[in-house]
Amino acid sequence: HEDAARWEAQLEAAERARPGRLHIDPDFVTPAYAALDIHLQPGGYVGDPLAGYVFHHGTRVFYQGDNDQDELHRMVVDQVRAPDDGRVLKVLDLGCSIGQCTTALKQRFPQAEVTGLDVGRPMVRYAHKRATDLDIDVHFRQGLAEDTRLPAGQYDVILAYILFHEVPSRLFAPILAEVHRLLRPGGTFTVVDAPNDTRLPAGNRLWLRFDARYNCEPYSPAFVASDFPRLLADAGLRVTGRGPTPTFLACTTAVKDAGGDGRA
Repeated sequence: HEDAARWEAQLEAAERARPGRLHIDPDFVTPAYAALDIHLQPGGYVGDPLAGYVFHHGTRVFYQGDNDQDELHRMVVDQVRAPDDGRVLKVLDLGCSIGQCTTALKQRFPQAEVTGLDVGRPMVRYAHKRATDLDIDVHFRQGLAEDTRLPAGQYDVILAYILFHEVPSRLFAPILAEVHRLLRPGGTFTVVDAPNDTRLPAGNRLWLRFDARYNCEPYSPAFVASDFPRLLADAGLRVTGRGPTPTFLACTTAVKDAGGDGRA
């Protein structure tokens, strides 16, 4: 922060170098649920103009060198299911953070228009700067997962990487309804997040309570204890796969059926 002018100049230079790829509504109002010091990051992801820089550095420390070249995010994107018909022209990274999955999605689906959406303006600004440095042509947009303001029925693939444990449980259904609205028939939805089960052992519940309080993860316990496959089905999305990933996270895939709404 002592060198804030330098980092701000970098962000502005990227916006000049690649105009029309960063979409920020000056009237956007950040919801109160997002304005917390998530993961103990001062200002959270929305209150500090340099939050993207801070987040990127913090996660590199957290992964201890194992994700310096986005190895983890490319692994996540490898698990994204493409539609059965193979058509992938529009892709959405929902809750994109600093866009590491967004750029990996563009590398996997080079013919597609790829957009990363996140509630944090500092995050999407840094994501845009990072993609510009990498010379990867993607879009970034500040917005809400529960109300993206994006066109209906246009997306072939949507990814939500570690999004749901960072939002209040009251938003699970609205976000999934929005995903259903955005997907075209046959489009796929991939969720990579904390494993969840309605029958958590007492030890797991205690650990989640500790993490919620001392690592500022207030929304995580509700997601981990949710019946997420049922929530997907209630939203009209048919679950097609559910299992572990190479990390501690779990992967769930779903599809918006062409001939039905997916509800069980």
